[in-house]
Amino acid sequence: MILPSIFFDNDFDEGTIYAIKNPYVFSMVKDNYIGVATTYKNKAGVIVQKIYNNAQHLFFVRSPNPKDIFQYEIDGINESIKGNIKTGRLIKFFGFKIKSEPQPFQNVNELAFYIGNKDEKKGFERIIPYIRNDIKNSDVIYLGIKFPGRRNNEEWQFFSLKKKNNFCYILGDSVDNIIEMLNKFNVFAIYSEEFTEITYHKRNGKRADRSILKNKSVTFIGCGSLGSEIADAIGKAGIGKIQLLDKECLRVHNSVRHLVSVNRIGFPKALAVSEQIIMHNPFVEVVNLKNNYMVDILNSDINVYFLDASVGISTIADDNIEGFLNEQAVINNKTVFYDRALKGGKVARIFRVIPGKDACKNCLSLYYKEKDPCFIEIPEDIEMPTITNECNNPIRPASAADLKLISSITSKLIIDFLQTGNVDMNHWIWTTEKIDRLYFDPQTPFILHSTFIHPHPNCLYCKKDDPVKIVIDKTVISFMENHVHKNVDIETGGVLIGHRLESGDIRVRFASEPGPNAKCLSDYFEKDIEFTQKYIDHKYHELGNNGIYIGEWHYHPLFTNKPSNIDLLSLSNISKQKEYPIHKPIMIILSRKLELSCTVHPFNKPYYFADYLID
Repeated sequence: MILPSIFFDNDFDEGTIYAIKNPYVFSMVKDNYIGVATTYKNKAGVIVQKIYNNAQHLFFVRSPNPKDIFQYEIDGINESIKGNIKTGRLIKFFGFKIKSEPQPFQNVNELAFYIGNKDEKKGFERIIPYIRNDIKNSDVIYLGIKFPGRRNNEEWQFFSLKKKNNFCYILGDSVDNIIEMLNKFNVFAIYSEEFTEITYHKRNGKRADRSILKNKSVTFIGCGSLGSEIADAIGKAGIGKIQLLDKECLRVHNSVRHLVSVNRIGFPKALAVSEQIIMHNPFVEVVNLKNNYMVDILNSDINVYFLDASVGISTIADDNIEGFLNEQAVINNKTVFYDRALKGGKVARIFRVIPGKDACKNCLSLYYKEKDPCFIEIPEDIEMPTITNECNNPIRPASAADLKLISSITSKLIIDFLQTGNVDMNHWIWTTEKIDRLYFDPQTPFILHSTFIHPHPNCLYCKKDDPVKIVIDKTVISFMENHVHKNVDIETGGVLIGHRLESGDIRVRFASEPGPNAKCLSDYFEKDIEFTQKYIDHKYHELGNNGIYIGEWHYHPLFTNKPSNIDLLSLSNISKQKEYPIHKPIMIILSRKLELSCTVHPFNKPYYFADYLID
């Protein structure tokens, strides 16, 4: 019996617990159940209903909706719930809180003694109202006791009461008759285990610190042999959110090196890997892109498929696609790790790209063309046969053992980066054999060579423009703050009007309202385009070149003043459009505490946070 956190509510006094059978356990093994719902009386006698609300886990264990269970308690109509109970897939426990840990016992009378807090009569008085009907109709009755434990604050012990061979039904439902019938039941202990976030991640310790990782997000581009194993390892470490992207389905030949087995052939790889991650760690939120598990990043915008504030991991091993990804990631300030197995898995190249800090993929290609020794060239193994060609790349033999080694190393590098933020190294080569022409020790197998490669000075994407400073009129700040105070719980915003100074800096003179048809929600904002366009036109006619459109302003009620993916997508599109008179649109964002940030979004360049002056 697996017990989620809802069963450790200190307010629980007595009540009913529903548990669903795990469909992944074969019948030859003991049945395994997970608690999904409880209805109980608290200490004040008030009825409380609680459900295990991990929707993604319940989906994969094929649980009935816990809310339907509550409705069935009332009307007994739901045929699906009735069928699950009849087949034993859904079972019902009656639980009781007691004051002290019980000593070992053997029969129902002793169990009643402890349920009554060392008073057998009171124990039966608690039990009988719950089991009065079940004793007539069921061969098994399930009970549980909750008590102060030695290791944790509270612990549970569950029991199955099974009718003896000599059981006979006694007419009449008096208390004495029911007690006599209960004595015709054997008592068997049921193993139970706490299933809470803290206990589940305890064995990871600080090596994979859930308290840190639960606030981190990772976007996986590619769910093949390497990507699936890395995603699984990072999921087990306790990452908060994972986004999985792959445009392919699982084929039968994939499984020999893949995380997912042949029973998922034909599934989208992203969906099949999602299932494995959730089954290994239900506390990780696996996010799918609008229920679309087959995403081609060449036809998608990075600000749509990339989780906010996440780190990306690409294992797609296609130079053309990764070149496109690199361009999009650098321009939009997305950190991405790239991982590739070389020489049939005997060597791996792993590198990280923090835009503006690390050499990007384009930088590395420039270093390669210049034969700069900072870039370590790994020669092809000409003796290695080509099995087939996929994604414009030759597929060569590599065992699952080789790929698991590489995925483990990559996972550890990423986990350490997420936990510590360490950026001392950004390029790693892993080798299991001697490789000529390497300037580190080529004689020692199973080593990880680490280095730091700076951005190339001539890289189209990494070469920075001169930074722009933003000068904001005081009246603009007052206007935005006053508008926000009308409703601090919803997003709002508008357009910014101003002009470019002779120094190249930008002055903000006016800010608009969102407009009467704007969509303003707690986590979403869309301005009234017709209203704001009229505002832009009016200011231009009034002020000429001193009153042109220069960007957008937003208010984020959820505490952050950093641009979201939707914000980045909007400003990126604006910077590309010739209709707008500015190629470096700016964005001003106010947080809930009215903390202000300014970002500049140059065309085909990384956006950056700009210094600002309120004048």
